[in-house]
Amino acid sequence: LGRRRVRRQLLEVGAEHLAFRGSELAQFCTLLLGHQAPEAERAALERVTDGWAALLVLAAPYLESAGQTALDTFATGDTALYDYLAAEVLDTLPAEIRQETLEASLLPRLGPESIAPELLRTLDRRRLLIRAEDGVTRVFHPLLAEFLRQRLKEERGEEAYRQLCRKVGEQLLAAENWADAFPLLREAGNWDMIADWLEAQAERHPFRHWLRILPEQLLHTRPLLALRRGNGHLDAGEYPEAEKILLL
Repeated sequence: LGRRRVRRQLLEVGAEHLAFRGSELAQFCTLLLGHQAPEAERAALERVTDGWAALLVLAAPYLESAGQTALDTFATGDTALYDYLAAEVLDTLPAEIRQETLEASLLPRLGPESIAPELLRTLDRRRLLIRAEDGVTRVFHPLLAEFLRQRLKEERGEEAYRQLCRKVGEQLLAAENWADAFPLLREAGNWDMIADWLEAQAERHPFRHWLRILPEQLLHTRPLLALRRGNGHLDAGEYPEAEKILLL
């Protein structure tokens, strides 16, 4: 394959070529639904499935039954989606890389610096990865990543899964990648580490979302975070919420 690739004798068809987008997605939706879907629904369908044909087929009934808002339900645990990804993806992996693949689903980016190069090449060859926004590193398809995490939790158990989330979250936080670390630390229930990081930052604006969702009992012992959260409510004109927090 390497020699044929160098000689330009190899035609490679990847996920970016097979994905249904734009006018192709519009035609595909018409075939699936029997009518032309509104542009907003097509955009939502493309966002959730990334144009993956099999996922489009599975997700289309959600549009028919309840519109684009129902796609979130599909993305977070549809039984047919789960069965498809189990049979067509996870169960086809060699046993020696299956567990590594499950654990790799916790990583926000996949590259030689984060997973074994051979595993990266195997996943790439099997077309299980898509390019990240930087065009260089790889990520799992979001629906596939969510499925792999759920399976990892089922097979390892809640406590072991939380420990893995904490381990990866701590590594990301050590690299100052808080945006990817915080969701994993939340999954691990480690709000104290998130709070410690937030307290150490001079600015509150990049962290507004996380300040808003911190458990309220945590704010009783962290007056600086309570003040920042209250000020965030004031900035948004949410005066009752601000008063409630600032009077803690």
